[in-house]
Amino acid sequence: MSKSVQDIWRDITTKAWDDADFRRRLEEDTPSVLEEHGLPVQSGVDYKVVADTDTLRHLVLLRPAGDVSVAQLHDGEPLTDENAGF
Repeated sequence: MSKSVQDIWRDITTKAWDDADFRRRLEEDTPSVLEEHGLPVQSGVDYKVVADTDTLRHLVLLRPAGDVSVAQLHDGEPLTDENAGF
């Protein structure tokens, strides 16, 4: 059985927490690291990993896919870590 995108990302995140060299590579060459772990990378799309700190939190404002309301994106369920809308 192949791993889900969320499982692969969890593995990458855990490794980045434990391995400073890997984290630096992930931040500097995100597409290569994603591909090495089996995640699809779209041509012509820039990928950037940013890390939270004790005093800085990043929030991602996703672009809507066409004419989609927030309610349609998550079927009326609140977005959570387990259901981030994708």
